[in-house]
Amino acid sequence: MSPINTSQVIPSHETMMKDAGGNRKTPRRLQPIINKGACRISVKHKMEVIKNFTKLDIDWYRLDFYENICLNLLQAGYHRTYSELFQLIEMDKHKRIEAGLDSATSTTVPFSRQIDKLQAMLKFMIDVENAGATQNYDEMYKKCLATANFFRGQKDDQWLVKHFLYKCNHIANKTVCAVNFLSTEKSNADEKIQGSTLSQLQEIANRRLIESSYHIVKFDSDTGKYSDALRGANILYHELKKSPPYLVPPEDPAVETDDSWCITAPKMISEVCEQIVNCLLRQADEADNKRNDEYLQLLLTAESLANESENQNLVGACKHRMSQFYEMNGDMNMAYEHAEKYYQLSKKLDNIHRLKACKAMAELHEKMGDLYNARCYLTELEEVASDCGDPRIAAEVNMLLADFHATQSKELEEAGESARNGFRWALRTDNQELTNRLRLWCGIADGRLIEETFLTAVLCARTDLTAMVSLLKWRDTRIPMRKTNKEDFNRITKCTFLERKDNLGKQRLFTLNNSSPVAGASVTNA
Repeated sequence: MSPINTSQVIPSHETMMKDAGGNRKTPRRLQPIINKGACRISVKHKMEVIKNFTKLDIDWYRLDFYENICLNLLQAGYHRTYSELFQLIEMDKHKRIEAGLDSATSTTVPFSRQIDKLQAMLKFMIDVENAGATQNYDEMYKKCLATANFFRGQKDDQWLVKHFLYKCNHIANKTVCAVNFLSTEKSNADEKIQGSTLSQLQEIANRRLIESSYHIVKFDSDTGKYSDALRGANILYHELKKSPPYLVPPEDPAVETDDSWCITAPKMISEVCEQIVNCLLRQADEADNKRNDEYLQLLLTAESLANESENQNLVGACKHRMSQFYEMNGDMNMAYEHAEKYYQLSKKLDNIHRLKACKAMAELHEKMGDLYNARCYLTELEEVASDCGDPRIAAEVNMLLADFHATQSKELEEAGESARNGFRWALRTDNQELTNRLRLWCGIADGRLIEETFLTAVLCARTDLTAMVSLLKWRDTRIPMRKTNKEDFNRITKCTFLERKDNLGKQRLFTLNNSSPVAGASVTNA
């Protein structure tokens, strides 16, 4: 056995981790297992795919849909479409920022990510630019109006409708200016205009300008901007007074090719008058002071335009407000005159106007002390409410009847019946406030009826056996008490009051007789 060489040095761990050149090496068991052939094949395959890509292909996968559309528009030469699209996207961004994070607008998808809407809108916008390149302004107008009509039915896209309607108005103004410029140079006009005469172009341009203004007025009215709608409608009304008669244009320009449209379309000036009257009546309803001359002048203007529009519903609404104005100012004769005209007109209108007219006539007769006619109009009001079939209207009418019978005619049984009928109607409306009010009127009517019957029974029960028995039964079983008529009540209570009067006289005489000897004794002692 060979001896152990103690001079041999055992290498350390760090020495084992280095190669002959002193470089650090990784142990074999820690080296990753790599398939070098597979790696070369994969890289070669990737290089072959990338080699066939163009810059446009790379941009298509790297950019989103909106950015790719912008690049395509610029490359195709549609610079105006690109500028307008960029402007709309920026408008949407600012609108979302101004609305704030807590608003419903921030929860909607940004317009730049709504691919379907972008594609549809771009088709219209490209058609507009193509028509503009050929100076076909009427085609530009139609395409812009079609774009506005595309977004009209969607609540979140009303800002786009406004944008394209104002663009229609801008195109119409531009067309009028161009035609007027051509008309000043008649020598060159025939060379520049092909297919149409100058007079026809002027007529179309002026008509498009009027139609675009009407579309904007109607849009403002439909979206609740009544002050803007009233301002635009007044300007348009004065323009229509000086223009030939125009018809109301359709919202979809494709309908203009249908011959039936010209037959059914109303006159534009009548529709504009209706827009003005609606805005004026809304201002009248929101006015703080409804008794001054300015309010009366507003109603007179609305009534005049309503008569011009030949819309009987608006005429009736003006008559109704005129009656209310004179009633508040204490002129009952003028109030009754306008209410009577409204009532006669309401017979030709729908049930809503008949309800308002009957109610107005009943209230006027009630204030003038004519309870008979007031009751007749209330009866007619109840019949009209039954024909409507609306539970809310029927409940309100029955509440009005209960109030009249309980406070005016003193017919408490009919008041209770009307209140109970109204309460049954109110239960079908799911309106808790209306239900509570009619429940209160049921209690008022029953309480007034019990009060009248109960008090007479209590007063008669002291001497009348029948009234006493009725009172005791009502106390025990709540059986309805027999109502004592006026003659029996006077007869019974008269005897009771006479007996009490005699008793009080005898008691007073007895008191005087007892006090006189005491008074005489005191005088003697003095």
